[in-house]
Amino acid sequence: MGLLVPISFDSIRSKRPSAADVLSLMSFFDRQGIPEWLLKPLKDCRAGDERRSVSDEFGDMKSDSSAGEAEDVFDDDVSMLRDYCLVTSNEDGDEFEMHGLVQLSTRQWLEAFGRQEEFKQQFITRLAGSFPTGDYSNWATCRQLFAHVEKAADYRPADKAEEGWATLLYNGGWYAWVQGSWQSKEESLEKIGKRGCGHFVEHVVACIGASRERPLERGRGMFVQVMETRTTKLGADHPSTLTSMANLAFTWRDQGRYADSLALMRSCAQVRQRVLGPRHPDTMSTLAALDAWSS
Repeated sequence: MGLLVPISFDSIRSKRPSAADVLSLMSFFDRQGIPEWLLKPLKDCRAGDERRSVSDEFGDMKSDSSAGEAEDVFDDDVSMLRDYCLVTSNEDGDEFEMHGLVQLSTRQWLEAFGRQEEFKQQFITRLAGSFPTGDYSNWATCRQLFAHVEKAADYRPADKAEEGWATLLYNGGWYAWVQGSWQSKEESLEKIGKRGCGHFVEHVVACIGASRERPLERGRGMFVQVMETRTTKLGADHPSTLTSMANLAFTWRDQGRYADSLALMRSCAQVRQRVLGPRHPDTMSTLAALDAWSS
């Protein structure tokens, strides 16, 4: 198959370049369970209320008519990839699978033609914009995408997307920590942390350490460190700092520090309302937690 894929790829690229682009993007995902919504044009690249739209980096949001045309193009792209037996889909047609050799051959083709970094950054940006924090309310989305986050750990991008990559690994580490998993990725992520990747790497390494030592005191220390680092580096009103504040409030509540957690969450809610607005999803989730804790 490794010899046939480049031939098929050249044929697809000459007949339908957009299909070749879809295949290129898919080659960086885990080979199974590739979500259709994460491959579609930007307007469709979201998963209900929990999934965030990706960066405008890849184009402006389209009108309804042009969005419909874009989806038709995407469907035709996928049909061609199926016809060439390069991808398969599940019964519902909303998830795809690729053979590992097809992915490897496609990435090798991209590397040979100097386009590997382009699609690697697309993969990282789309996934980073869609993988949420490890809060309980996000577990369904995290579960669906986590295998792809594990793959992303091996794809450190160039400077342009590096911070998004580190944030993605932090959110993945957070989810893995609360699930008590990601043991197989500890060593590789520690190596990433040693090479350095901005201040977010400190958070990734902290999550790895916490996955080894599950005591609540370790988790509390991790979130305190993250919040202090983000406050210093980003500022007290930065959305990432506020996320760390909310994380610490949840951790304190798990430890039985109900008064402290309630006070911290109230502070977080006040700042989020002022900075993000009352209708922002993060603000609303904070207010919902406050309502639940106060009842």
